[in-house]
Amino acid sequence: DVQVVTDWTGGARKNEQLEKVPSKYAYAIENEGLTEDKWGYEVDPWMISYTWTKLLLDENASKTEFDNPYLQAQVDYGLMRLPPHKTAQDVASDYMRCLYKHIMAKLEKTMTKTMLRETPIHFWFTVPATWTDEANDATYEAAMTAGFEYRASDKLFLITEPEAAAMAILSNSIEKYKGLYKVK
Repeated sequence: DVQVVTDWTGGARKNEQLEKVPSKYAYAIENEGLTEDKWGYEVDPWMISYTWTKLLLDENASKTEFDNPYLQAQVDYGLMRLPPHKTAQDVASDYMRCLYKHIMAKLEKTMTKTMLRETPIHFWFTVPATWTDEANDATYEAAMTAGFEYRASDKLFLITEPEAAAMAILSNSIEKYKGLYKVK
């Protein structure tokens, strides 16, 4: 069964459901007063943080494909930038490590430790359809370094964003309209 995480640390008020978590990461070493790194909704606007780092994993992409000065001015100065002490793969991996820990903590609350230990989990990451094999490999390596597929029974998959969208629409349509799709 697909488990959708909708409660994110720092983001939800009581009973608020959030299907996405911002791809923001703030390092404690760069932020006075922080004792640990922050991610997602934990990142406050005043923090030095890094956003949309995933797009920097494709070293062959022209930055002009993604940058927009108006968007950068509206979001924050950490948009598609890197700290001096990290690569794009490092930042992506640091973010994904927090994501993995959060997901596993949520699953531990929904099933017994034995059940979780014995249940294989498939993790699916979307990547832009235009990405090179090198960018896909960097994404895969960042996720592996973060802990995904740490357990022997778990599997990590990459899927292009258009394919994921098509699968989601088809899955919802099949569920909603029983008999829409039949295999003979």
